[in-house]
Formats: sequence, C-alpha cells, structure tokens
Amino acid sequence: MPSVLLTDPFLRGLSSRPPVQQTEFYDDKETGLAARVNPNGLVSFFVRYRFRGRQRRDKIGRYPEMKLRRAREETKRIRGLAANQEDPRKPVRRGPCTFDSIAARYVEEWAKQEKRTWQEDVRILDKDLLPAWRGIPVAEIGRRDIRELLKGIKNRGAPVMANRTQALVHRIFQFALDEDEIELSPAASLKRIHRERPESRALTDEELGKIWMALEADGSVGARALQCLALTGQRRQEVTAASFQEIVEPNWWELPSSRTKNERPHLVYLVPTILRILDGIERTQQTLWFPSRTEGTPIKYLNKAYYRARKKSGAHFSPKDFRTTFTTSLTRLGFTESVKAACLNHTPQSVTQRHYDKWHYGPEKQAAFEAWDEHVRRAAQAAAS
Repeated sequence: MPSVLLTDPFLRGLSSRPPVQQTEFYDDKETGLAARVNPNGLVSFFVRYRFRGRQRRDKIGRYPEMKLRRAREETKRIRGLAANQEDPRKPVRRGPCTFDSIAARYVEEWAKQEKRTWQEDVRILDKDLLPAWRGIPVAEIGRRDIRELLKGIKNRGAPVMANRTQALVHRIFQFALDEDEIELSPAASLKRIHRERPESRALTDEELGKIWMALEADGSVGARALQCLALTGQRRQEVTAASFQEIVEPNWWELPSSRTKNERPHLVYLVPTILRILDGIERTQQTLWFPSRTEGTPIKYLNKAYYRARKKSGAHFSPKDFRTTFTTSLTRLGFTESVKAACLNHTPQSVTQRHYDKWHYGPEKQAAFEAWDEHVRRAAQAAAS
C-alpha cells in the first residue's frame, strides 16, 4: 500500500480525481492511519492495530465529515487502548458532555486552528459563559437560557458584547452539533440581541484637516501611527505591527499573507509623507515602525493619542473612520471599484477577478495613494489657515 503524508489538499484531490480502483494510502505522520478512496470519490479513514495477537482494521469516519486532525487523534486513541490491552471496540460509558468540556474542545480543536483572535473567545468564555454554564450538560442548555444570558450582558450596558457573545455561543453549539454531542443547536436562528449601527463614517474635509493638524502637533508614536492609518487606509493591526523588513522597495510596503485579514499578500504605496513620519520617530531598535516600551513588541493601544486628537481638533471620530474616509474620498477623486478594492486588499468577488485578472494594479494604486495624500495635505492647509 502506498505511504504518503496525508494533507487536506491531498484528500480533496482524491475526492475530485478518484482512482479507477479502490486504493488505500497510509499516513506517514500517524502510524496505523489509512485513507481509502473508491472509484466514486468517497474517502474513508481506517485504523490498523494489533489486539491480543490479532490484526484489526476499523473504520473510524468519512472525509471531510471527519477532519484529518480528528482522524489522527482517534487513531492515536485506539492504538493507545490496544497497547494497554484495552479493547477499542468495547463501548465506552461516559457521562453527558458538559458545556465547559465542549467549550475546551472547541478552543483547542477549532478556534486555535482557524481564528487569529481565539484569545478573545477564551476571554468571553471566562467572563460570561463558563460562570453561567460550567458543569451543565450541553444538551440541557436551551434557547431561553441563551436569551437570558445575552439579555443580562446587554442590560449591564454592553449590547455590542452581547452580540459578540451570541456569535461565540452559536459557533460552540455548531461545533457540538458537528461532534454529535447534541441533536439540534439551540442557538440556530436565534434573533440577534442587539441591532448594531455602522461604526464608521466618512469625515468631512474640515474634520480631516483639523484631525491631521492635531496629530501633527502631537508627534507621539501613537499619533504617528494614527497618521499612517489615515494615509494608508489599512487596518489598525496591519499598520501598528508593521516592520521595516516589509518595505520591499523604497516606496512599497508589502504585508505578508500571515498579517492580512483575507490571508492574501498586499502591496501599499508609501507616499513621501509616510516616509517622513517614520523617519521622525525615535526608536531603541530598528525593526518596527511603531515600537512600544517593551523591546521587540509593537504599540498596541492608540487611545491616548486618539483622545488628545479628538480634544484638540474638536472632531468626534474613531480610527475606523480613516478607512471609510479613504475609500469614500477615492470615489470622489474618480477611482474605480477595482482600484479601491486593490488599495484596501478586499477579496475579489467576481469570477473574472478571482481566477483570470492577475494584474497587480501597481501603477493605479500608486496614483490613488498619491491623490489621497495630496487631498489630505490640502485639507490640512485649509485647517491651518
């Protein structure tokens, strides 16, 4: 039987291009695990092990319903039982699955693998969900329990957090459903506890000019980071964690896929104003654009500089407004949707853009960033006069 390192792309390939006859592939990573594919493209996992001198071969699941990671874990469990002279085929009696146990599995098996912000899930669990539902069988938690918990969060003055908690509850119960721990999810089709309004708006030219002058006068690392947010139109975490190694040419900043929301590399043209801002920051080490007081770590909070700018400019804005203002202003300046999407690193939506249009939009992006820089400069001049 052929032996390969089983991966998700390999298994998906077996499903889409099945062999003419049934074939098994043994995993190079987890001893005893095999993936069998039949001519219809159905892929199943099997585990081989020896128990009391006899060779056994048990089916443990079908791909993709069973994830490869879970198949390896199940193989290790079965072979471990057999090694300890415990029959893996003997039914295991266990108590009901509690909310805290399924939440822990959700974090380890899904959130840490799929979410960059899994720590926020842990924080929400520790603050609200585990204190309320620890030790309760997950199958006994109903829609009324979920609504009451969410109402409590909303009534303490945190309606947006109630929505974030509801989203997490939905994911955890969906995970429990996928793992066959419950028959139905009580969080499915549950009406959102709070209707959120858009968090950002487009600043007027007058507001933009006053904010820019306030940030220019401030001169702190946080203020400079806010200025770069305004001029690049990129997301806060992308700007604050930027490093000089990401400047691939004198005027181009390349964000690696590991640091972008859509996991696609992204090029941003750096106008001379941004280079001047970066040159004006004092540093103890020369890797990060905006270092914090802890060596080797970027600045995390911009609140102090943000509130100083609000007070000095008299404009009530949020850092998210810069991205909205950047996008809106590019429309005013006559740039197309394709150019705006390229500047913002939005995932292409049409079939043509996703599969056939391979143009990098370098010249168009440079023109857009230069036009926006000129627009900000004129707004600042008007505010200063």
